[in-house]
Amino acid sequence: MISPQPIASNKHVRYSIDYTYFAIQHSKRDYMFLTETDYNRCYRGSVTICPSNVQIFSAKTKTCEMSIYFETSALYHLCRRQLIYDLQAPVFQKFGTVLVYNFSTPHSVTLQCRNVSGQTSYNELLFGA
Repeated sequence: MISPQPIASNKHVRYSIDYTYFAIQHSKRDYMFLTETDYNRCYRGSVTICPSNVQIFSAKTKTCEMSIYFETSALYHLCRRQLIYDLQAPVFQKFGTVLVYNFSTPHSVTLQCRNVSGQTSYNELLFGA
């Protein structure tokens, strides 16, 4: 699922996607979808190599995820979506090691991050996505 996107005053849309990762060839001719498990099976170096059990799509194959990546709004109808009125609750989603957020109003948050020397705290004002 992708964080809600504003579409009109006090209205948001949330698109649902089936895969955690979207991989695209450097030339943007082909792409593939990866689950968390698939992605963890990939070798990640200067070039990422993934197992051959994942289907590869031509860029001519229209999918929801492809339309979101390329911002092809004419194809957003391919996506499962949910209309949200008066979004109030913050949205948090984890994608691998990345935390995605969406706030409809500014929120002051404290982020606590672990590192080799212990833990570091940051105070941030977050708004939007």
